[in-house]
Amino acid sequence: MDAWASLIVKLGAGAGVAGAGGTVVAEVIAGSEHLFLGIPQSWFLAAIVGALVGLLLLSELDAGKVAPPRDLTLSMRWLTLLLRVGLLGLFVLAFALAAGWIVVAAAIYIPSIKEAGMAFSGLSGFVIKPMLPHYLGGLQKVTDRLAGRTGGAA
Repeated sequence: MDAWASLIVKLGAGAGVAGAGGTVVAEVIAGSEHLFLGIPQSWFLAAIVGALVGLLLLSELDAGKVAPPRDLTLSMRWLTLLLRVGLLGLFVLAFALAAGWIVVAAAIYIPSIKEAGMAFSGLSGFVIKPMLPHYLGGLQKVTDRLAGRTGGAA
């Protein structure tokens, strides 16, 4: 199940990259730019793509931390898996939002950044990659405790 869980996480991240990347391209071509919480939408979507690429670059060992423990009942395993994937998705979105805000703030003080704001937002994947293993380890411990397991990660 660990190999399947990491494969599913990576396939989901790849699908998200394709979907968000296609939307960014469509917005740039159409020239329709909307603000999302103070961030140009294409910059936010580029930050999501960058964060998902960082997730795609995770090692199998780290991506396997999403897999639920085998000693739980089937319903608890599914609940644990859904909780882990949901919280991982929230972390990726929150990181993309923070990366977008940082680029917008930098563009205010350094106006030349505004021209390449989408590229700088997309480069957030290189920043999130070292953070993800630590986040996944903590996420694994918290969800194990919520599932009633005591003592460390699986």
